[in-house]
Amino acid sequence: MTALDGLGHGQEAKGDLPSALETYQRMSTEETGGFLEGMGAYNRARILAEQGKKQEAAQAFADLVSAHPGTTAAKQAQDRLAPLEAQGFKAVITPRPDAG
Repeated sequence: MTALDGLGHGQEAKGDLPSALETYQRMSTEETGGFLEGMGAYNRARILAEQGKKQEAAQAFADLVSAHPGTTAAKQAQDRLAPLEAQGFKAVITPRPDAG
């Protein structure tokens, strides 16, 4: 996953945001845990916000918080979600059902 993370950041640095979005989407579907859990989804949501797609970004951050609770990515997403909600971009955080 670190390869995809690096690729996405490289694409982003070059200004190729559509490719970076695709890379981060791929990363978010392929990540299975560990240090980078949720970071593909976080970076994807961050780029959506940068592109001015604030409602989509708010929902993507909220979905991340729900899907990966307690992770570094979820904490960072919550930090990004709060200002978007203060601007009126509300998202629905759906709690994950208990496995037991």
